[in-house]
Amino acid sequence: MCKFHAMAFVALLFSVANADRRTVEVRGPADSSDGKLASLTGCAYDGDGIWDKIMASPDAASIRAIPWKDIIDSITNFLNDKETNIGILEKVIDDLNQYEVPKTMSKDLIEALITSSFSAEGSYGSVENARSSSCGKPGKTPRVPFDAMEVAAEKIVALAQHDLSSGGVKSSKADFLNICNTFLAAGNDAFAGYCGALCNKLADVVQRLSDQTSSFEKSIALREKSAEKQQNLKDEQKKMEQCQQAKQSLDKLQKYLESLDVEIEKKHKAVRKAEFDLDVAQHNAADLLKSNHSNVQKAREALAAVTKDENEFVDQTGTAAEVVHRGLRDAEEELFLKHLDERARALTLKGEHQAAHDQKEFLQPMQIKAQKLLTDLEQYQQAAKFYRKAVAKLVSEHQAE
Repeated sequence: MCKFHAMAFVALLFSVANADRRTVEVRGPADSSDGKLASLTGCAYDGDGIWDKIMASPDAASIRAIPWKDIIDSITNFLNDKETNIGILEKVIDDLNQYEVPKTMSKDLIEALITSSFSAEGSYGSVENARSSSCGKPGKTPRVPFDAMEVAAEKIVALAQHDLSSGGVKSSKADFLNICNTFLAAGNDAFAGYCGALCNKLADVVQRLSDQTSSFEKSIALREKSAEKQQNLKDEQKKMEQCQQAKQSLDKLQKYLESLDVEIEKKHKAVRKAEFDLDVAQHNAADLLKSNHSNVQKAREALAAVTKDENEFVDQTGTAAEVVHRGLRDAEEELFLKHLDERARALTLKGEHQAAHDQKEFLQPMQIKAQKLLTDLEQYQQAAKFYRKAVAKLVSEHQAE
């Protein structure tokens, strides 16, 4: 009975699992994480095929025939591919993150570029000359070339080319203007000198170069691509985690069903043993019954033989006793007659004394013979009693059976 109850329970388990699968399919992938086993549908390249193998039929034979190795291998291959994809995505994201958003030119870099541009031939000569001359304002000393502003602008483009072309630095015109005006002490009066105009010109040419060479827009695109890959990575990791949980649950289900199968085998063996023992017992009982019938028949025959012997013995005993009594009477009569005859002869021939002596010697053998006949009679009687007891015991045992 335990065997059939266990298989019925397994069938019920699979029917519930199959119902859960149908629920997942109706609700869609968004809810597939509600059950660990339910995620099997998206846990392999042939998720529905795995379910078909597991749910082929809820009967005991189909459950025992589930191809666990094929299912586990399919899921393992799927997980290995996911792990490879995750590794590739992590590498791509790492490579994308190497392209950083360019940093704005620092104060030190701007001041260094201005200083170097002023040192070029035909320019202001130095920062001090530019400040003192108000960047070439007539009437200010020292006097500087008329086109010193253009030379400085041309020179600063060449100097900034190296830093801006790397993509790691970009220019901000507002920051450049503020730093330049402060560095050259341009002041707020645009007519007091030309330093404000010089700073504006330098800021323009540097900004144009930055716009042409900066990888800012490219970096933004890479950032967006990196974010997309990071989302893909999260999705893959989530799928892998759900699939691993489903695989663990499937492993537990496999072990549980295998343990049930082992228990069923034990119960089945116990049932077969019980049926075998019952068959042996029935067979032995039939043999015993047959043997008992034979023994009863033999006992009846023995009883009949004993009864017959008893009757014959009783008859023989009675006859022997009669013979003994008759012999004893005959002996006594013969003895008496002989006694009379011998006495008469003794009285006649030897006298009364001699006759008595002869009578004693003659009677002694006769007395011994008579005693022997009495002993035989007593033995016959004891034997008759023994046979009666033996017969009574056999009768009692037969009645008890």
